[in-house]
Amino acid sequence: MKKLIVLSITIIILLSATVALSEEQVVNIQLTQEELDWIEKNPVVTVAPLDDYAPVEFWNGQSFEGVSADYLSEVSKITGLQFEYVHYDTWPQILEAVKSGEADIQSAIHKVPDRVNDFLYTEHYITIPNKVFVRSDYNGKLTNENLFDHTVGIMEDYSVYQYIDLIYTPDEVTSYTEVEEAILALSFGEIDALVLDIAQASYYVRALGVSNVEISHDVDIDFNYRLSFASGLENERLIGILSKGLRNISATTKDQISNKWIYIGNFYNISDEQLSLLYFSLGLSVILIILAGFWLQSLRVRDRKLAAANEALEMQIRLQQETHEKLIESEKINSLSRLVIGVAHEINTPLGNSISLISFVEHLLNNAANNKQLDVQRIKEPIDKIDGQLGKIAALIEKMKTIGAPKNSLEFETIVLAEKIEAFINLLKLSEENKELEFELALDEEIVVDCVPSALYQTLGELIENIRIHAYDYLGGVIRIRLCRKHSENYLSIMDNGKGMTEEMTKKIFEPFYRSSMNTGGSGLGLYGVYYLVKTGLAGELEVNSSIDVGTEFSIRFTKT
Repeated sequence: MKKLIVLSITIIILLSATVALSEEQVVNIQLTQEELDWIEKNPVVTVAPLDDYAPVEFWNGQSFEGVSADYLSEVSKITGLQFEYVHYDTWPQILEAVKSGEADIQSAIHKVPDRVNDFLYTEHYITIPNKVFVRSDYNGKLTNENLFDHTVGIMEDYSVYQYIDLIYTPDEVTSYTEVEEAILALSFGEIDALVLDIAQASYYVRALGVSNVEISHDVDIDFNYRLSFASGLENERLIGILSKGLRNISATTKDQISNKWIYIGNFYNISDEQLSLLYFSLGLSVILIILAGFWLQSLRVRDRKLAAANEALEMQIRLQQETHEKLIESEKINSLSRLVIGVAHEINTPLGNSISLISFVEHLLNNAANNKQLDVQRIKEPIDKIDGQLGKIAALIEKMKTIGAPKNSLEFETIVLAEKIEAFINLLKLSEENKELEFELALDEEIVVDCVPSALYQTLGELIENIRIHAYDYLGGVIRIRLCRKHSENYLSIMDNGKGMTEEMTKKIFEPFYRSSMNTGGSGLGLYGVYYLVKTGLAGELEVNSSIDVGTEFSIRFTKT
């Protein structure tokens, strides 16, 4: 019964893997122009196989066949390469021929440390496990620990021989050069166990008609052959083409090749009653697997629909982001225009006065020339006034330079906040529209933060503009600006003692296109833009608190210091 369970589980796993792999999409890997040129120049590739490594590769008297031959046939269909087999008598001769370039590839080689630097390898195309085989009537108890206390046979010069010698360090093993000899020795009781890969074991047990050999399920030899194509170190282009060909072989085709050459059923002796039970279990399993396949297919359809919906949503978000940035840029231009107009007015007044005074001095000089009398004191007074007016212009320009961004406007800089805030407020005071506002500053001069200076100026300008229009109805009032450090964090607050806002208004104040009143103009993007600027340009968080007839406080918490 134990054999039946093991075989059932094995076949169910294989069926499940087959269904899953049949759903796998074959990757169509395109050959590069360099690879196509290489194939055109080298259409025939010489292969040096083993002629007695059945069922992996062997000479049947007329041609080479086996697992590797079938894989090369599939690669030929995919790449257009043609393969020509050449014969060598021994394994060392084969390796030397491939290494020297006399033959192009070896078709079934397991990568081991002592030859990893002598060849280039494709990815492995099949994995073949090694197992411990015993007679069906063997009554001994084999384990990994006591295996080599018994008479154990192993194939000479195989990679598994080196593995056993390294891991188990047995005192003695019985080595064989021919697989047929080893299997018959086990069948006739000359040895207790045989270490052999399952591909050769299944092939020769059937070929020899042996019926009393089975796998020992009490011992696990943790060593698998992972077979690849290998070539000399100068054939990197060929190995790349072969690797692409292998990756393009479908999972179904790989299963067909394995099932054609490797048969494990002859290692299990099953009664008719057990066979009926096995067929019933397999039939039920197949039904369940098919249903699972339909379910997986429905999940894939759903996933494709979700992916399409997500792609559409991402596109919509990108469009909204682009629109958002354009609107923010428009609001920036409006804010800058207001500042420029205010500053231009302030420059225009002293400049006009200076021009008038210069005309007056010119008049005095003309009179002095006509009368030949020069009243120095009378001329000095307007010149002093001209100097004063031009001084005002120079001071205003100097203040504008103080808040200018010398670098890219989107670049973060480390700044002393108090200096920048004070310079910007002094500039705002010069504007005619802000002359009714009274500013009270309480700034911690030690606070230094990383931010985009232009974002700081625009934020302050927009908030003060909002207070002037909405809190005081253009009539003027007091704006308190406080910069301090609380709980190891930096805070900047802008407060007024104006009309205040309702709780509902404070919840919507940062929403795009929201306007508290319709008769004040504006796009409704001012505070929405400020919220965005604080996030991106100041790396901060913006909050608002307000009470009717008490006032409003905008608070910025800087998160990047």
